[in-house]
Amino acid sequence: MVNTPSIRESLNTLYLELAEELSKLPAKCYGCGKCCNFKENGMQLFAQKLEKDLIVEETGVVPFLVEKGHCNFQENGLCTIHPIRPLGCRTFFSEAADSVSHQDLYEKYHRKIKNIGMQNHIEYEFVSFFGSNE
Repeated sequence: MVNTPSIRESLNTLYLELAEELSKLPAKCYGCGKCCNFKENGMQLFAQKLEKDLIVEETGVVPFLVEKGHCNFQENGLCTIHPIRPLGCRTFFSEAADSVSHQDLYEKYHRKIKNIGMQNHIEYEFVSFFGSNE
């Protein structure tokens, strides 16, 4: 079990820092849902096991892709886990798919999340967010 208040608090603080940095970049999220349809955009979503495990523990639902290819947490084009979504969902926008700035931020915050895990004695694993049906 990884859902401790201190880990969630650390992640939330980190996500706020990331949001501040993302707000300075030209590409923005407009809630169109395109980036959440992995069948259409041809992307795969990976996450640190720490993030995925927290989401599963907090929602009681294991992430999967629905038949049409979008994330099971997407309803009516919107993310139902928006406040706790993983790093990849925070840094990938369909209009900025090739943005070096977004990739640099992803790598920077990936290291920070890894450090949160290490500080809490959680083994680092980088996994497919949707498991075997991605």
